[in-house]
Amino acid sequence: MKIALIGLGAIGVPIAHKLNKKYKDDFFLIADNERKKKLKDESIKINDEPFKPLILSESDFQTAGSADILIVCVKNYSLSSIFRNINPFIDDKTIILPLQNGIYAYDFFTKRYPLNLVLRGYVQGPNTERVEYGYKYENPGDLHIGSDKAMEPAKKVADILKSASIPVFYEDDIVKMVWKKWMLNIAGNSVTALTGADYSLFKLYSDLQNVCRQAMKEFMNIAIAEGIKLNEGDIEDIIKYYVSYVGSKKTSMLMDVFNESKTENDYLAGAALQLAKKHNINAPIISTLYYLMEVKEEVYMEKNGCRATDLYTEGVEYSDALRVQMNDLDRKMKDKEYASVISRGLMPKELKRILQYAVDNSSYYSSYSGFKSLQDFPVMDKERLKREYDKVLVHKYDQMKTHIMYTSGSKGTPFAVIQDLAKRERNIADLKYFGNIAGYIDHDPMCYLRARPVVTEKQQEKDNIWQLDISSLSKQNLSNYFHLIVEKKCRALVGNASTLRIAVEYWGSHFENESSVKTIISTSEALSEHTRQALKDFFGGEVRIYSRYSNSEQGILGQEANKPGEFVLNWASYYFEILKADSDERVKPGETGRIVVTDMYNKAFPMIRYDTGDLGMLLKDEEGFPRLAHLSGRKEMDLIYDVKGEPVSPFLISRTLRRSKGVKQWKFLQKGRSTYILNISCEDSSCPRLENEIRELKKTLGEEACIELKYNS
Repeated sequence: MKIALIGLGAIGVPIAHKLNKKYKDDFFLIADNERKKKLKDESIKINDEPFKPLILSESDFQTAGSADILIVCVKNYSLSSIFRNINPFIDDKTIILPLQNGIYAYDFFTKRYPLNLVLRGYVQGPNTERVEYGYKYENPGDLHIGSDKAMEPAKKVADILKSASIPVFYEDDIVKMVWKKWMLNIAGNSVTALTGADYSLFKLYSDLQNVCRQAMKEFMNIAIAEGIKLNEGDIEDIIKYYVSYVGSKKTSMLMDVFNESKTENDYLAGAALQLAKKHNINAPIISTLYYLMEVKEEVYMEKNGCRATDLYTEGVEYSDALRVQMNDLDRKMKDKEYASVISRGLMPKELKRILQYAVDNSSYYSSYSGFKSLQDFPVMDKERLKREYDKVLVHKYDQMKTHIMYTSGSKGTPFAVIQDLAKRERNIADLKYFGNIAGYIDHDPMCYLRARPVVTEKQQEKDNIWQLDISSLSKQNLSNYFHLIVEKKCRALVGNASTLRIAVEYWGSHFENESSVKTIISTSEALSEHTRQALKDFFGGEVRIYSRYSNSEQGILGQEANKPGEFVLNWASYYFEILKADSDERVKPGETGRIVVTDMYNKAFPMIRYDTGDLGMLLKDEEGFPRLAHLSGRKEMDLIYDVKGEPVSPFLISRTLRRSKGVKQWKFLQKGRSTYILNISCEDSSCPRLENEIRELKKTLGEEACIELKYNS
């Protein structure tokens, strides 16, 4: 029997301490390599006793094998970050026991591991504290466990944990008990975090009890609407628990506030408010606690030099900042009221904030001080941004690390946009969020068809994202790509529409589908019905196919919903306007117009009212959320061919020319089997010769390719 645990915090410390004493080498902690080294170097003690458990990272899987029981004790917002660590130690027989507050974790693991038994559980009452030498606790907390699907295995796990002197209680109605604990957390955690009071003060101040009681009554109504039979007696049980707790008890949220770190507010009160909206239940006390806590958290984050959604930790795939960004996205994308500001023409606080920031920090926008609305700012297209580039740029970032996105797009206009690292982190969060709603679970194997990838094979292995160079779409390369998709068991396939078309037409005539692909995301170009149907015919009718609306200079603007041709807009990161073709006035509802986008997160190069060059129409779905329809301005690109007649991705040309200095616009034509024309218009009279670019193109087209360079005015 092998037992593993991840998450050495308030809940995990007492459990790990007792399991290590009882099971010794049959128990191990899971940690990434950096955390593993830190834990070993620190020589941690728990309750003054040396704590030296077996600590394993993903690289140790070959020697350790799979765990029979995996106990998950990290915070809710950290769950997405632990897949790489825990995946090697899970097989189909591993029983997973998540012990997070609320109901998010159980749903999260059942979705991610459908073949595994996932138990329900929670811990109530631990008083673990971080001290100089490690940790100490007097009360390990009571572990409550159960299953509404597999009672006997749950009881066996309870017995195994009891044998290690862990206070374990098997719950026949574990679903209700989890909700009851959630009710305790919503009231008690929020109130203690806002007031600074621990449980020892509850018996002294009846006002604390009264606020908690009112919040719990609201939660009880939400639970009943969800089919959970909480009652007034459950509320009084919790009040009794508060006032009778022996000793000092600081809730986890209170400790987060003391440490000025991220809280689980979104997963507790925030999740309850989402259910309240679903059932049209008024919850003013919970709402007040939630928003006060949100403000408190943002204030201390900002005091430390950045807002919660502006944090960045370099080199960490899931930094605390990224978790904050993911939570922010998830909340706003589900909030109908927040989404409605687009169609109602209102300004959310994030939009006001970036506008004021631009006025205060960008010399180009400094003259717009005292603005009253977004319409006071000019509409900017790519040409105008290039002309005013140095003025728009916020120059304090000249001495800071930034990320540069290059694009030439379908219109052949090279353009570079500088992004601060918080904006880069926001884009990563967008990628993960929209991948998830397309059915791609983070860190599942993905195959990405792109021209000239720069990521090393080691990094691809680490990310589980395999980048296939589609510069040349020769028959041999297309065969190799399909074999790799099968070999790597890629569950998601991402590529531009024209590449997907060529690839699936070849695969369909040469292979039977043996792949694991369940989700296909088409990028950069509009996805034609012909290509969509060809993908369905080859990969099967159950495959999910989504067209994504994005650009390199900003990021993901939207993605198809369940109805092809209708896009869910990324209103959490961008503000959208649909303007008339011949003026900067808004179109009437149901009319097609220019898509103009304001990026609410790029501080290094503010992109305010950016005309994307695309056309679209704003609609509402049956739930009242905005949708983008009739998107035009981008189509599947025509292919070119190398000197041997093999197809070449048109994105090879754009990726080669997008960084070319002095090029205002370009157009690439194929005149004959081995003759090509590259037309360019220049920024000024000193036109570049593009010798390096032509040499690079010949590597794919063929050394005997004749590329004629023409200069146009």
